[in-house]
Amino acid sequence: EQDVFKADVRKATVVTLYVLPDMMLSLRPKLLAELTPGTRIVSHDYHFREWTPDNRMTFDVPEKKEMVGFSSTSLYLWIVPASVGGRWRVEYSGVKPAGPVTLDLNQLFQNVNGTALVGERKTELANVKLRGDAFEFSLDSGGRAGDRFLYRGKVAGDTMQGEVHWGTGVAPRRYAWKATRIETPSAPLAQ
Repeated sequence: EQDVFKADVRKATVVTLYVLPDMMLSLRPKLLAELTPGTRIVSHDYHFREWTPDNRMTFDVPEKKEMVGFSSTSLYLWIVPASVGGRWRVEYSGVKPAGPVTLDLNQLFQNVNGTALVGERKTELANVKLRGDAFEFSLDSGGRAGDRFLYRGKVAGDTMQGEVHWGTGVAPRRYAWKATRIETPSAPLAQ
């Protein structure tokens, strides 16, 4: 037993909680700062307000009705997201893009949106997914209508790297990509 705010939780891969709402909010900054991306947090009945859960299960517990007046209970699951907010410079192996490539990413917990600047052409990121340290998004190719570049990678601190699929059809071209964060937002992830 120890003070939850002083406990070292950095090695945890799963955290389970059954604490009141104010305590959930008080713990949120510590959990986001100390837990490794991909760590699972499971809570019984209470949630982290605007940090939407990755999954939720609600079911009936009849014996609960006598104590609190209702019988439903909920379990919430969150996957701790990597911090991806900020500006990133992207480099490729085996291909040269039309100009320098930067990503400007906005993040609220696991929800990410942003833009890419390829040379002078700015485009919105689409189909953005962040689950733990796995990051995926697509970009309009700027060529034929409907063509997209699909990026998949892993985030590790201020770098991310993976593979991009260029083009469409049966045999899209594949290239390695790596991004380095060159500017950090003032409030990463949200607290």
